[in-house]
Amino acid sequence: MARLIPNADLRAMRPAFGSSPPISVRPPEQRPSQRRAIKVNTRFRLEPRYTLIKGTLHIVQGWQRSAVRANALSETSTLSLPLHGSSESQDVRCRLHRRRRKNQGLSRRMERNLTANHESHTEKHKECEEKIRQLEQQKKELERQNRFYWHYVEDMRKELRLWHREAISLARRAQDFAKA
Repeated sequence: MARLIPNADLRAMRPAFGSSPPISVRPPEQRPSQRRAIKVNTRFRLEPRYTLIKGTLHIVQGWQRSAVRANALSETSTLSLPLHGSSESQDVRCRLHRRRRKNQGLSRRMERNLTANHESHTEKHKECEEKIRQLEQQKKELERQNRFYWHYVEDMRKELRLWHREAISLARRAQDFAKA
């Protein structure tokens, strides 16, 4: 979340010349490592009434930067809330992601598309695995049925041979009976 601090308050927070700097709210090890003041809107010659402080990103508007300097901002930035209401570790993680993205040469949109594609591919992969499992189950079932039918057909062939022999023997008997 962003906070608006009046510039007069910032001037009051700045240390006077020769005095000790103000005591920070956070100890130095918990402060963000990278602090920078981004200066925008330098064309306008009006000093703004407020300075926006958001996490480690400080936007100083206006031409009178001697009143609100970057060192004053770095002293007062310890009072501001972290970016997105997140912890310092998340900020570090975001920085690492940025660095990785920069190294890979990917834009945010490309990275978003890649993530979306990866998720859809994972879902498709799961669906394919499920389909393969179902097909293997069907194959096992068909093999079992095939074995059963094969045995059934073999039994029927044996029975047919027996009946065929029986029929031949009966026909021979009938011929013998007709001759006699």
